[in-house]
Amino acid sequence: MAKLENVQELTYFILRNEEDFNIESYGEMQVGQYLETIHPIIDTYTDKSEWETILENAGIVIEEDLV
Repeated sequence: MAKLENVQELTYFILRNEEDFNIESYGEMQVGQYLETIHPIIDTYTDKSEWETILENAGIVIEEDLV
């Protein structure tokens, strides 16, 4: 189980599974939020454009409420 906590600035994340490294979920966290997940890999980004590019390259259309 992986955790993301105590972020000091707006942080974007991508959750991946361990077997094939596929993206299982994504989102953003505000300062003070906490995330605990069954997915073992959490990639974090503070650069929104880098995060968006990685998702787009994986064929994922970002939900409008997160953009």
